[in-house]
Amino acid sequence: MFHRISEKLVRYAVSQGMCEEEKSEEYVYGLELIWAMLANTAAAAVIGILMGMAAETFFFWFVYVVLKKYTGGFHFESSFACWLSTCIMTPLALLFMKYCPYNEIWYTVSAVISAAVLLALSPVEAVHKPLGKRERQVFGRIARILVCAAVAVYIVCLICGADYAQKLLTAALAAEAVFVAAGKIKEKYAAK
Repeated sequence: MFHRISEKLVRYAVSQGMCEEEKSEEYVYGLELIWAMLANTAAAAVIGILMGMAAETFFFWFVYVVLKKYTGGFHFESSFACWLSTCIMTPLALLFMKYCPYNEIWYTVSAVISAAVLLALSPVEAVHKPLGKRERQVFGRIARILVCAAVAVYIVCLICGADYAQKLLTAALAAEAVFVAAGKIKEKYAAK
């Protein structure tokens, strides 16, 4: 669906002289990403509101998306599959935050393992958009900074006794670690 809409918009822009025809595939791809991001964000927001956890959804989604931008991870073949994964992941993360009893050791170990996975495997490139050497270096450096920043915030929350914030950060780190690990596996199989 997003592909057809994006193609029509790009064809119109080319016909009006607003963009070059040689770059139309890039524009279509970019528009598809924008549509998918809007659909995923809207789905997460609706889920958060319906679950009465709008603030938690915003902060979870913010941390998750910022990490995903630079750590990379698994990319679905279609926008619908990506949207569906958001519709599954978001309520699971919110239910985890809401109902999983707080245990300082368990959350800290989970956050550290998730951060370690992200540090070890990032950045994971998309099969259809490989990173150049320079991009890999830059994205890797930014990913490490962001993961370390998330861990630092986690430590501050731990010291201050902000249990709920620790749950939120652990959920975001764990969700992204799962997608990075899955993306690395997909990357290895695509190379064969």
